[in-house]
Amino acid sequence: MERPPREAGVDVVLAAARFATDRTIGTELQTWIEELSPADLAWTDTTTTALLELLRRATDRSWAFLADVGFFTKMFPDRNDEFDCRKFAAVESLRDTTAVVTADSDTLLLAAFFGEIFDDPRCMDEALATIGLPTDTADEIVDLVSGARLLLASIEHQHRQIDGRFLNHIAHGLRRPGIVERSRLLAEAFSAPEPWQHAAMIEITTGVQLALAHPELLDASADSLETLLRREAANLTDDPVARARIADAPTAYVLAHDPAALVRHVRLIEYSPQESAVRVSVEGRESTDEFTVNVVCRDRPGLLSKLTAVLATEHLSVNAAGLATWPDGTVLDSFVVSSPMSPDAAVLTQRFEDALRGEPLAPTLRAPLPEINLDNSLHPLHSVLRVTGRDQLGLLSAVSHAVSAVGIVIHHAVVRTNTGVVDDDFEVSRPDDSKIDHHDLDAIREHIARSVVRAL
Repeated sequence: MERPPREAGVDVVLAAARFATDRTIGTELQTWIEELSPADLAWTDTTTTALLELLRRATDRSWAFLADVGFFTKMFPDRNDEFDCRKFAAVESLRDTTAVVTADSDTLLLAAFFGEIFDDPRCMDEALATIGLPTDTADEIVDLVSGARLLLASIEHQHRQIDGRFLNHIAHGLRRPGIVERSRLLAEAFSAPEPWQHAAMIEITTGVQLALAHPELLDASADSLETLLRREAANLTDDPVARARIADAPTAYVLAHDPAALVRHVRLIEYSPQESAVRVSVEGRESTDEFTVNVVCRDRPGLLSKLTAVLATEHLSVNAAGLATWPDGTVLDSFVVSSPMSPDAAVLTQRFEDALRGEPLAPTLRAPLPEINLDNSLHPLHSVLRVTGRDQLGLLSAVSHAVSAVGIVIHHAVVRTNTGVVDDDFEVSRPDDSKIDHHDLDAIREHIARSVVRAL
């Protein structure tokens, strides 16, 4: 037999698995596949298509073959410990639903596959980045799996009250009308529901679709999902300090993280640091060129500007960020940054502590200006600033510096960067906790405009 090139390893493995649906793989080919190293399993432009073809045709013999040659062990080392690689029930249950090949059916099938392999969303993100799926496709797969798990959590108890508040939080979790029905199909594929659960999911998804189609129906005061997430996180730890931190965590922060992430973060917080002390942890792998930098410190005016100025100085571009402040003034800021190598936590700790002792640097930007808009309808107490525009190093620092410079307080922020475009939300208020107005917005815009002028 002519031996195939090793760089075609993944495609050969998947082709052999399709062949194994009703035939026997030759000993020589199986031995060659077993000898492949993880480095030989490089995803190519044709691999995702080959995987989708396999998912639509695989039998128990296909899964058994992939397990026997060590495909899942080599390809996905961070898979769920309880993952059964010989049985993909969710994939198989969606065969009829995904028989017609469309972009929506492809992402649903891939979500079923990766959702069975990974329990931790962070590991799924890393795997999807490793195999080179387009960012939009990878994000949609993660959203589908997260939506399915959110729906399953919502029908855990038979007597849950499905009211406007509950539907509001489910709608915020699912976010887009286009994934709601597919999330329901995926949820039912992951866990065959009882009749009452099926009926409850239909009621929930119908209500959520209506809410997303008519945002004016969303009730911003809901807290049902928040309570659920806090309880699930608290059940993951016996540490009373960690449980107290979970109970006191800001609502927006709780809704933005899964329970496992909440527990990891509050373990880092423990007791509040001293005035200028900083605790830093770095998560991630160099193979992804993306790392999460968690920073714990005491709150103070201009904090976000100082922290992000350090990241910009260290040439760490912020792709996403989540910020939360506890009632005792403890702050946890999580920054997802791009870097060819893992940031040094000890170096960052020293840089952050030096920055906290000094005045924030006035950052500079290149034109064009980011677009900044104000929405006073999204939050019952605070204003929301939406920042959109072309991404550049130091943009987050410049915006947060401008907000702080005009006397506005940042309570929470969600930072997102996709294909070079930022879409950031800042929950802000005046120092007396009142909402800001368009005069404040104009002052922020003028301050940012001055930073662009300085950069030219």
